[in-house]
Amino acid sequence: MFSGLSLEQAPPYKIPLRYYITASLYLILFSILFSIYIFDFFSRFSYELIATIHSLTIGFFAQIMFGSSFQMLPVILGTPYQNVKRDANIIYFILNVGILFFIFGFLTNITILIDTGAVFLVSSFLYFSYISFSTVFESADRSDIVQNFAASYATLFIATVFGFISILGHNGIVDAVKFGDIHISFMLFGYFFILILAVSMKIIPMFFVAKEFPKVIKEKFYILSITFLLIFLFLRLGGNEDYKLFLVLNSLIVIIFSFFSIKHIYQRKRARKDLTIY
Repeated sequence: MFSGLSLEQAPPYKIPLRYYITASLYLILFSILFSIYIFDFFSRFSYELIATIHSLTIGFFAQIMFGSSFQMLPVILGTPYQNVKRDANIIYFILNVGILFFIFGFLTNITILIDTGAVFLVSSFLYFSYISFSTVFESADRSDIVQNFAASYATLFIATVFGFISILGHNGIVDAVKFGDIHISFMLFGYFFILILAVSMKIIPMFFVAKEFPKVIKEKFYILSITFLLIFLFLRLGGNEDYKLFLVLNSLIVIIFSFFSIKHIYQRKRARKDLTIY
């Protein structure tokens, strides 16, 4: 089983750097839009709010997480992306075209821009989740960390599909609120949380000379999170208000993980303090 970090598998530094620099530009855009439209955020469904929030989520967060995955996944798992330069460049182009069309489509309320942006975004997210899941699957390691990585990219795929379906709701085809809730929940409790879980299990004990996470967190939390998400999905599609309970249960999982993360960092053997500790 692979252990440690495989630095020789890391891609050229320009690949993640391009994503990081672009993410910074979108963070500036988010700040500008927030300042301009702050008094127009009368509803979570207002187009100004949707545009502003997505300038942060897909403009900043997605760029950071995509760029980091290209750098981090080969190093942690020892399995490189195939054709990483080509794929990273294609995804970068499609993603950013999609973001710009999507954001300005909502700001101008031009349906063709929104739909075009959605197509580009879905293409980039599905492409990224596919090549990332394939990279994880090709790893000879079958440890709990690998399983967590695989689960995170699988939920990203699902979240992306429901995000695209929710866009159809703006054309009156489906219930945008219902599918939007599913999209947000799978993105937050699925992709974001489980990916952070997978990275933390590797990085915190190694970099901070801290204890390993409890076995139940490493082996069961991602299963519980996905199980609660699937039950939530079934209930939300069926119009059963009990779906809120399973969002609460997923929130409890995040809280418990956060508690153990803080506890392990506080009890670390590496005494030196730096910005990463804070």
